[in-house]
Amino acid sequence: MGEIIQVEDIEVLCTNTDQVELRIVAIIDDMVQTHPAIIFPADISEPAQFGPARAVTTVTVELDGSDLEWEVLEQ
Repeated sequence: MGEIIQVEDIEVLCTNTDQVELRIVAIIDDMVQTHPAIIFPADISEPAQFGPARAVTTVTVELDGSDLEWEVLEQ
């Protein structure tokens, strides 16, 4: 998996007492091929090149037994 460059959005999809489902949209490095590999002729061969892309994932976070510590940012 590529490195997370920037998180654009986090949406809470489902919550209950022991877990939260999150939909995360982010810019991830090395997600799409930007240049194909050159195999022939051998003297100019090079591997495929990859670059960043906007991607989405869904994550379920288990809260049961978690000891979350919240810090107040603004009052």
